[in-house]
Amino acid sequence: MKKTLTMTAGAIALLVAVSCKKGGDLKAAGQEYLATIESTIAGLEKATTGKEAAAVLKKAQESSDALEKQYPQIKNIEKEPAFAPIQTKLTELQMKFLETMAKADDKFKEDPDFAAEMKKMIKVEGAAK
Repeated sequence: MKKTLTMTAGAIALLVAVSCKKGGDLKAAGQEYLATIESTIAGLEKATTGKEAAAVLKKAQESSDALEKQYPQIKNIEKEPAFAPIQTKLTELQMKFLETMAKADDKFKEDPDFAAEMKKMIKVEGAAK
């Protein structure tokens, strides 16, 4: 399970992104990306049911799709020079996100809604590679 969470870390981070305003620059996109990761972590930490946690993940997936359409550079955020100023914070948030996902998985793995959303995320990550 830990390998699966690690394998999907990049995709998970992308899945928590939200759509940036049209015409925005990459710096603004990066800042919004970080803020969204933080809010998704908070949403998962507050979730008391698998259904709530699944809703957080579903929203992240939908938002990620919109963000990637507007800013394709987000797909390679670790390598894109425009995102260099946020790399330290990004790494910290990705680690916290993995920890939060592991806790949510332990807590809700038996919940069918949560399990279904996790399967979708893993499928999306597999398709992206």
